[in-house]
Amino acid sequence: MVLCRLEIDYNNALSLPNGSATELQERFDAAARAMPGIVSNVLAQVEREELGFWNAPNSVDTLKQVDAVVGRLPKETTDVVVLGVGGSSLGSRALYEATCGPYHLRLPVNGRRLHFADNSDPWHLSALLPRLSAEHTLVIVTSKSGSTLETIATYLVVHEWLKRELGEERAHAHTAVVTSPGHVALRQVATARGMACLPVPENIGGRFSVLSTVGQLPSTLAGIDMQPILAGADRMRRVCESPELRQNPAGILAALNVAHYHLGRGTSVLMPYSDALRAFAAWWAQLWAESLAKRIDRSGSLVETGLTALTAIGATDQHSQLQLFSHGPADKLLTLLRVATPDEDLNIPAVSGPFGYLGGQSLHRVLLAEQRATELALRSIDRPSLRITVPDLSSESLGELLFLFQATTAFAGEMLNINAFDQPGVESGKRLTSAIIGKPGYDKEVAQIREWESEPTRRAHYRDESSFSHEADEI
Repeated sequence: MVLCRLEIDYNNALSLPNGSATELQERFDAAARAMPGIVSNVLAQVEREELGFWNAPNSVDTLKQVDAVVGRLPKETTDVVVLGVGGSSLGSRALYEATCGPYHLRLPVNGRRLHFADNSDPWHLSALLPRLSAEHTLVIVTSKSGSTLETIATYLVVHEWLKRELGEERAHAHTAVVTSPGHVALRQVATARGMACLPVPENIGGRFSVLSTVGQLPSTLAGIDMQPILAGADRMRRVCESPELRQNPAGILAALNVAHYHLGRGTSVLMPYSDALRAFAAWWAQLWAESLAKRIDRSGSLVETGLTALTAIGATDQHSQLQLFSHGPADKLLTLLRVATPDEDLNIPAVSGPFGYLGGQSLHRVLLAEQRATELALRSIDRPSLRITVPDLSSESLGELLFLFQATTAFAGEMLNINAFDQPGVESGKRLTSAIIGKPGYDKEVAQIREWESEPTRRAHYRDESSFSHEADEI
């Protein structure tokens, strides 16, 4: 039997003394009865090669492709600028921050520093580029569609910088592209300019792409060994194929979140007690929100389903958001994620006086105490939570966590009878952005924008203390 190494304690998500425990248990039991069909549905999609993320952990070809591209890139590279948005960036950042240490001070041998320019706001790039040596910098441009507006815009800016510093030909040699294998614009540009290029499999969506070429190329360049990460993910994959709910960790998490959603607790909070997992939480938020918020279900009915993703960091947010979680609306299920053994710990010295009780303990011991206190404080006022414990922050554990939440998302989509793998709301925003910025081919959106702009104006203008105006049409 395949065993994963993490532990899920969900007693506080089911045993609530406020009257809903019976219905929660009934819904959980119903999910257990449905689980064989749910797993079968997901694996059928895998078999039809629709869900490429499921088998990404054991794709030997991907590792070979990545190694081949890394081998042809400039050897003198010390810094890598990753251009991408959403799933083209968040997964790589999660791997990098969890593996390479705080502020990336503990870089592996032969590792490069990664810089994530994942927004078209000039604030970051305008500060970053002057501090980099183009001679020692590589740029990775990641866009599955090959036309992501924010990514292409930042690429054009960075390419101009490279060209100015290195010349046209060398600028191309210092650029790698990760995009669809089809005839998309970015691939055409890369081919014409002789850039190194890797494919994003057509059956892997951006937010599920962390274990594909999207996450592997920057991680490998940073000196991260992907083999143990993929091994941990593959171990979790096999566990998550169990049709028995109580033996399937992703099934348990999906069933609990969906059960609480149906009982009015539709906000899922992920609260890792680990600074190394801050970027991991941001990666999860996109995965959860973009996958499980849908207006239409698979039958075409209007459902407007949505499990809201909210992140917090323990113990920092015990001094801020915990007030909301404990005394605000009772509409949340918290998942507290903790690491049993840190890579390193710091001992608290023995002291006399009022702080003597801390002497001889460690900072990690304090952190675990704070996590347990949050759990018990929520329990005391009937607020549900569950706890995930990973033994450490090894590459294997990280791989397990990544696949666990990917599988959880897929199962939750099945339980909600929605398509967890499209994002029509995001696509709408992309089309409107293209229309506003003047990209050809968006006449319908331009007409819609003009109609909206013809509506009554209500604006308040604040310029200085002596100049204020309020502009509003009569209602």
